[in-house]
Amino acid sequence: MLRYAVRGAYSATRPQELELSRLKVSLIGIDSYRSTSGLHPIFVGAGDIARRDVRRARERLVETEREYRLDLQRYGRELTLDEANDRLASDDQRIQEFLTAQKLPGERGAAAKDMILEIRWDHHNPDTKRLYPKHMIHETIVTGYLEFGQAAQLLHGEKLPTIRLWTHWKNYVVGGVPDGVAKDYVYEFRATTRTGRDIETVKKQAVRQAQLYAFAFKRPRIKVQIASFPMRSKNPFPLKAKEMPNPELSTIFQPCTDEDALSALIEFDAAYSEVVY
Repeated sequence: MLRYAVRGAYSATRPQELELSRLKVSLIGIDSYRSTSGLHPIFVGAGDIARRDVRRARERLVETEREYRLDLQRYGRELTLDEANDRLASDDQRIQEFLTAQKLPGERGAAAKDMILEIRWDHHNPDTKRLYPKHMIHETIVTGYLEFGQAAQLLHGEKLPTIRLWTHWKNYVVGGVPDGVAKDYVYEFRATTRTGRDIETVKKQAVRQAQLYAFAFKRPRIKVQIASFPMRSKNPFPLKAKEMPNPELSTIFQPCTDEDALSALIEFDAAYSEVVY
């Protein structure tokens, strides 16, 4: 985590097997579903599917299931898409109020401009939104690539609400937290210091991940932003956030279909079934 941090409509029909699986789990619970169906749910994050990172997905099975159960405790059951959309709309209203305040003339607008809103998903308190003085963010010490990406998104990413939603396909329970969810698209932000062919790999993975989110949230389009940072050194850390160079931003804004996400799921399933540790 960054050192400043303080804990505190789409009408396309989803495949029938996915809807039936969600309905069964919602009605009888994951443990009963496990015993009655004979299937063992595989808990996996959308990011690992997008990267086809079977090893990491296996290593995180227990942790991902724990996150799923935490959400069950938090909400009492799995969130439906309608419930998630209601929460997103409420969060978006608060975000828009802050963005509007930044445009106001006078002292109030100036004070809002000196603040940065952090809306990243917090596993401990998903409803928390944080305001930080801009100078505090600029003085933040970035010690590695994870923190680099967090700082980059905070400074350059779109301000959109988000929430974690779980979807079911075959015996997979897929958790996804987009970088943002708008009314008609999902948003994925990716910061990178790579160049050439490597940056194309980053783009493809980000697009696949956004397609999985669009599948879960039933949005017809994806918006992917790649922030490319020209760094003089392959290991520039530690550095202050204000020392990060201005990125070159490229945007991919395109429609997507269920088939795009299903293709990623099928490819991951094939790789997961083949690899045994």
